[in-house]
Amino acid sequence: MSIREIPAGAREPYVPLLLVGDEQEERVFSYLDRGRLFILEEDGPGEDLMSQLAALDGADLDAILPEMLDEWPEEAMLDGAEEEDPLRAVALVTDEGDGVCEVQNLAVVPAHQGQGFGTELMETLMRRLSGVFRTMRLGTGENPAVLRFYASLGFRETGRIPDWFREQYDHPILENGVELRDRICLERSLP
Repeated sequence: MSIREIPAGAREPYVPLLLVGDEQEERVFSYLDRGRLFILEEDGPGEDLMSQLAALDGADLDAILPEMLDEWPEEAMLDGAEEEDPLRAVALVTDEGDGVCEVQNLAVVPAHQGQGFGTELMETLMRRLSGVFRTMRLGTGENPAVLRFYASLGFRETGRIPDWFREQYDHPILENGVELRDRICLERSLP
């Protein structure tokens, strides 16, 4: 896995995934260049092997190459093999001043949800941003699974904004067939 920051001006290709986390395009564009966009990508077939090869000198290479090739994924050897998009998750974080950052959007590619990519991205961001910010906050709807996810990361509820979803969106926002109304405010200290 690798996590990298995407500079402003190069973020538009990630808008479709950001729309998984926040389905109103105008809202996504309102914070897209205001914050820091991080992406989590899965390493492609053979990337670990390539880094091992780069670290070897010529003598070692002759001795270990046959064994390493046995471990090389077959799909990496096929000429013209179709590559899967390595993108797994995105998060956009804004600086809200006074040592506070806010996660405006966290989205995982739907086919890869429930596999730990959101957790890995959030845990990495909390570590990386701890030297810059004291507090991380976010807002979400009243979805028990989402609230459990954030609680597992150390977030606690700090308040609610009644009817926020109805006032902020031009259409009802549904999760698991239930309309979201109140915004649940969550917060945690960064280590």
